Amino acid sequence: MWKGDNQLAQTPPEVWEPLKKEFGELFDPCPMEPEVDGLSIAWSSDQWNYVNPPYDSCQAWLQKCAMEFIHDRKIVALIPCRTNTNWWFNWVLPYATEIRFIKNGVKFVGYKRKSPFPVALVIYDPEKKGQQIFKGIDFYAKTKIGQPPKKKPKII
Repeated sequence: MWKGDNQLAQTPPEVWEPLKKEFGELFDPCPMEPEVDGLSIAWSSDQWNYVNPPYDSCQAWLQKCAMEFIHDRKIVALIPCRTNTNWWFNWVLPYATEIRFIKNGVKFVGYKRKSPFPVALVIYDPEKKGQQIFKGIDFYAKTKIGQPPKKKPKII
């Protein structure tokens, strides 16, 4: 896990704005205000919920995402891509309808560099229950993901 001092790293505008454009106005049950406990409040049933949880408590937040999804809540979560963890296997793989693996990480607000670990957008869409889509996304790309590289790879 990310053991940085700041577990409340904010989502940067280059990530936030495309998400708002795609999903509309987002309800954040995991805001910066410590008096709001997103794990115990009801999440929005009228709009998409956006979760960028403290990365040292992903298990609790992803379990909450799965439980809210079961109750037909729409959720998009920005989380570390820790495919070797129990919480990934328990709360992401069985429930997520889409996983977008983010190429080149994310530069969170207040940090000089992008995340030193892989991150993903995990989407729980009740309208797509039973479906799973996996793809890549790069918020900093000069070219689209999936395009072949300009240089031909060397064959050894």
